[in-house]
Amino acid sequence: MVDVIKIKKLKEKSKGRKPRPNFMIVVVIIVIISIVALLAITLPPIIKSMQEEKILTLQSLENAKKTAIASINSLFSKYPSDPMKSYFIGKINAAKSQEEINKILEEAQQYIKLKEFKENLKNQIKNIYGNYLSESPLAQKVMLEIDEAKSVDEAENIYLSNLEKLKEDARHYYISKYKNEVANSNYVRVIIDGKEYLYSTADFLKELNSYDLETLKKLKVYKVNMCEATLPVLAEYCGNIPKPGDKIMIYKLGTNKSTPITEAIIKDVYIIFPKNSIQYSESKSSKISLTEDKDTTSASKDININYKLNGITDVLHAAVMGKIDYNTLKYKLSEYGYKLNKLEEDTQIFDPNIIYLFIIKVPSDKASEIIGLKYQNTAIVKINK
Repeated sequence: MVDVIKIKKLKEKSKGRKPRPNFMIVVVIIVIISIVALLAITLPPIIKSMQEEKILTLQSLENAKKTAIASINSLFSKYPSDPMKSYFIGKINAAKSQEEINKILEEAQQYIKLKEFKENLKNQIKNIYGNYLSESPLAQKVMLEIDEAKSVDEAENIYLSNLEKLKEDARHYYISKYKNEVANSNYVRVIIDGKEYLYSTADFLKELNSYDLETLKKLKVYKVNMCEATLPVLAEYCGNIPKPGDKIMIYKLGTNKSTPITEAIIKDVYIIFPKNSIQYSESKSSKISLTEDKDTTSASKDININYKLNGITDVLHAAVMGKIDYNTLKYKLSEYGYKLNKLEEDTQIFDPNIIYLFIIKVPSDKASEIIGLKYQNTAIVKINK
């Protein structure tokens, strides 16, 4: 039998007991509350730091742009009006990162490198032509091609492939200049690297075509008036006698050194013999007879002529006066000096006492230095062409 009273007591006891809470739920709630609390404490500083970092990044970018623009201004210091300067500055101002700015700077540097390389090539062309640059269609054409080149290699190839043609083209302008300068002259003085040279105009024009470009650019050419002068030179200071038309350098001899005076051109050559150094004697005999017809009359007379000449000048005067045969003397003494030089070479015997007298052509502004030179103080050197 069911115990009603007992069941009733159990129900009343059950109604009075409270349910136990779930432990995991409590833990989760505690963790969430802790996180929220932690975020409430730490999040504002983090956000503030991020905001500050963003501000710093923007400032850094702006500073980088300012630095980059300064670099552009420096790169274009030689070319302030170049439109590419504004182009690169505009790109820097629009840049969004340091990396982008770096790329723009690198592009600008390459542009300036190419531009300067082109300028250097064009300056070399200007140096080749000097004042004739604007007159040369070839020079203008090559410089335009260099301006349009897209790379250093392309510009260099254009220059090198045309270099020899440019030099030869420039030579013609310089040669034409000197031809105009010496027109209507007979003699010119040419100065190369500080050294003076005397030329007949005809010889200079021949020589002109053999000069390279660098020599032509350094030349200084002056017309000169020539005059004739006499120049005595002792044989030992002359060597073999130069011939008419030969070019010589005249030196004034000093105690310790010789001083060059000027170049000159030989017109005529004479020998001054020591007085009474040569004797010449000649004897003649002749017979005169007279014969008549019928009454023959004959007569005869012997004439003997004997004379002696002292000194070569006496011999010359005697020939001029007809006392000795002119043509015979001319034949015997013709080119005496050259024959003497040849004999001295063959025998290796040298006569140091002979004095040569040269009739020379010298620039008129040098004549005063030539007149009055003593043979003991004068030397000449033949200039080989």
